[in-house]
Amino acid sequence: MSTVAAVCVHGGPRLRPSLFDPVARLAELMPNWDGYQGKPPSAAVLKMTIRVLAALPPQVPDPEVLPSTDGGVLLEWDMSGVELLLGLDDQALHTAVVSIDGSGEQEGPAVGLHDAIVDALVTLADRA
Repeated sequence: MSTVAAVCVHGGPRLRPSLFDPVARLAELMPNWDGYQGKPPSAAVLKMTIRVLAALPPQVPDPEVLPSTDGGVLLEWDMSGVELLLGLDDQALHTAVVSIDGSGEQEGPAVGLHDAIVDALVTLADRA
């Protein structure tokens, strides 16, 4: 059983069916997956990713789920005038880049951009 299936089946958060495959593909990455020493996400990073994705309200469209070269995961929305990029590691949602309707990009630690992240997610849900 894959890491993703194990987390989702054994009492973990429930992923939307549309997000299971993108997260499962991350679990299959090998070291040097990008040809430039890219690290695959660890089981802890995948668990954090699943927790964040499972917490999304159903009205929020699915993000692109991408690996980062440092072993983290990126969640990206670029639709309906909203650009939102969230960077995750095994401990937390750590970085964010947010722009709504070209209002100027905000970038930095996710903790400092909490309101902007919530605004972006609400806007995505409203425009879906």
